[in-house]
Amino acid sequence: TEGPVLSASAFVPYPGYTGLLAPVADVKVTSSWDDAKQVAIQTIEMSASGLDPACSGGAANGVANSCGMHLHAGVSCADASEVLGHFYFTTTDPWASITYTSTGTENTDSGTITVATDASAMEISGRVVIIHDHDGGRIACATLGEGVTLKTMPFVPYPGYTGSLAVSGAVSQMGTVAGYQTFDVKFTGLDTACASGAGSAANSCGVHIHSGTTCDDASLVGGHYYTNRMTTDPWTNVAYTTSD
Repeated sequence: TEGPVLSASAFVPYPGYTGLLAPVADVKVTSSWDDAKQVAIQTIEMSASGLDPACSGGAANGVANSCGMHLHAGVSCADASEVLGHFYFTTTDPWASITYTSTGTENTDSGTITVATDASAMEISGRVVIIHDHDGGRIACATLGEGVTLKTMPFVPYPGYTGSLAVSGAVSQMGTVAGYQTFDVKFTGLDTACASGAGSAANSCGVHIHSGTTCDDASLVGGHYYTNRMTTDPWTNVAYTTSD
């Protein structure tokens, strides 16, 4: 049987990458069971532009990850140390031979490939897809999830707030996996009193989704957003800790 179709499309620069390449890609992944080989496989449909033009002749011989597009074990694009290596349960790395070839003035590639990872749809959900350049370097990252990947608009002061804190930054790579939301956060200007974590007050040092759809009127922001299928508020313990 086939699992849900997972997708990755909101690619961002790999953390720490400062080069000029900025791939735009749409990746769709379907998991299924291969009876003949007795292994779980992923069928991947990919369409991309802005790839490394040096990959027009294919991957470089003997260069690990050259011109690759691979699923990694990490679940965040915010920190390079959390991306980890290729994700698979087979005895050998099935991603080692998965590469793209850039073509045309837009440096595009598209197609469908099958990779035998022996992982289920649930096990690959929420992990990150990495695009590599000709030298094998990591240049772009996106989270694999159900439906679209979301991000916030720029933060503005809460309506009526007159304090001195001015938070900037973003919530990005927000995806849904089996009813769970995962997302990356990166902020500056947070409350320094949160250096030791949240206090005893409700919502102390919190980052939460609310039910409202506007930041213009405090009366329309609403409370924490979650469906009536949840018996308790899942945002209660979601908090940040500030650092220098």
